[in-house]
Amino acid sequence: MTFLDRPGDAHGRNYWINRLNTGTSRIDVFAGFVNSAEFTALARAAGLRTDRFVPAADAHAREFVRRLFRLTLQRDPDVTGINYWTNHLSNRTRTATQVGHGFIFSVEMNARGLNNTQFVNIMYDAFMGRPADVAGRNYWLGRMNAGMTRQQVFNGFASSPEFAGIAANYGIPR
Repeated sequence: MTFLDRPGDAHGRNYWINRLNTGTSRIDVFAGFVNSAEFTALARAAGLRTDRFVPAADAHAREFVRRLFRLTLQRDPDVTGINYWTNHLSNRTRTATQVGHGFIFSVEMNARGLNNTQFVNIMYDAFMGRPADVAGRNYWLGRMNAGMTRQQVFNGFASSPEFAGIAANYGIPR
């Protein structure tokens, strides 16, 4: 209702939810609405001038960091943490993989005392952009039971095409 002056239709709602679930940042979803022909027509009909909305360069990095806070630490970011990681991504002093590593192997994450199943589930959410499928989870758990370390599991997920796609959606080098 806010941008298009109508209730959302099922197809459109599913489209945008799928985009969010597959790594599109909230700022890009916002841009999709306010840059749409439908919104532009409504604004012009109301006598308003419209310009194209272009997100700030670090907005994508900030959304990526916010996503990692929620998926790995299961909390909203604190100001110091989100600024720290966003600045590293925006200044290109760290890659998406390096920032992800910082979250996965942080003191806070370690303090959660996750078992291997919980760890693998988080890896799927954060680095694949989806819940673990049974076969995939069993594969990684089998590898861990055979001696694979969490660092090696991290390396596997961080080098996946899915994570490359997530990083690319945020405009961040993997």
